[in-house]
Amino acid sequence: MNITVVIPSRGRHFRLWVAVGGLRELESGNHNVTYVVGADEDDPDTINVCELMKMDGRFAYGIFRRTGSLGAMDNTLARMVPGDAYCVLADDLAITAKDWDQKIADAWEAEPKGVYWWKCKTNPPSLAPIVSHAWFEAAGYLFTDYFPFWWDDLWLMELWLLAAEAPPIYVDAYMRDTPVHTHRLRDLRFWSDFYQNRKPERIAEAKRIAAALGWKLTGITEDLSKTIMAAPNPAFLAQIPQIERQGDTGQPPTPEYLKAKARAESLMAPPATAAPGWATVPA
Repeated sequence: MNITVVIPSRGRHFRLWVAVGGLRELESGNHNVTYVVGADEDDPDTINVCELMKMDGRFAYGIFRRTGSLGAMDNTLARMVPGDAYCVLADDLAITAKDWDQKIADAWEAEPKGVYWWKCKTNPPSLAPIVSHAWFEAAGYLFTDYFPFWWDDLWLMELWLLAAEAPPIYVDAYMRDTPVHTHRLRDLRFWSDFYQNRKPERIAEAKRIAAALGWKLTGITEDLSKTIMAAPNPAFLAQIPQIERQGDTGQPPTPEYLKAKARAESLMAPPATAAPGWATVPA
């Protein structure tokens, strides 16, 4: 099996080195695993580390002009190194399971059109997805190009629940999250509202993806859509001030962040319609 590990990274070149090294040590050796990292053009330390890791032949990287979408970088990296499955990680996530690649292969063989999730003891399990190539082809992307941070994993989880009409598939392997700082994290209430606003788009996308995969929906998608993320989580909203301290506290928003937020604001203006290029089937 060919597994592509996708890791966008910025400003944490030592953590990146440790993360990739740890993954390599825990591989089973039964599968072809390639690592592809996304680095910003104004981050020379990360680029230098990528140059060093590239020497072993199972590593690639791309250099990008920084944009407002983390998901757009992930999509480009996946297209650079096609695989049977795409394991999307961050440089502050650590896989703790030996033979993790074999466990992904087991899940993929059981459901080759699936989206799979790591188990995590201390955080919600939707931190990092593993996406089959079949799903990637049907959707046309791993993630949206909306969000400067977070949210895309939740979006993908909801797409899976609606399109597959099935519970999440968890790989029999654990990961650990050790966050220090989240780049461009700010305005959490706004981005929560934006996520809620795009629900009709997710329903339409789920129907489109299901059709592309040859899945016949049973009719429960509409009922599921009423219960999945029907309203913002009050516990999450109450913690916004503390959570935002993990972000760019005291720093002005970057130009690409402001552009991403302005786009989101325009999409939220009534009437709320799907962004061109994403939802192609009416809800």
